[in-house]
Amino acid sequence: VFVDAANASCDVIRKNIGLCRMEALATVICHDLVRSPLPPALGCFDLIFMDPPYNRGYPDVIFGKEGFTDLLAEEGIVIVEQSVREDLAPPGNRLDIYRQKKYSKTFVSFLRESA
Repeated sequence: VFVDAANASCDVIRKNIGLCRMEALATVICHDLVRSPLPPALGCFDLIFMDPPYNRGYPDVIFGKEGFTDLLAEEGIVIVEQSVREDLAPPGNRLDIYRQKKYSKTFVSFLRESA
């Protein structure tokens, strides 16, 4: 399941899914997670990868959405890519940061449910 706010990005994702012949296995949802509630009935995921625009605080906003942690399957992980200039506050919603890696000007943070 791919979620993006920009229609042009959603079109590119759909095109790439088609090139991979994965239409039957993939879903694209054009939805602004920052300004709107989470779409209903997304399901449960083992892996959630977030790569929002940098330096806007979007990960913290999305973590604070009602029902966000319900999207994560038992023992699932959330991976967040962000600028090294941007702090990722502990979400305070059952998730803890258990690993962070710095790659040049990018931080990749790994989160999972608190023990």
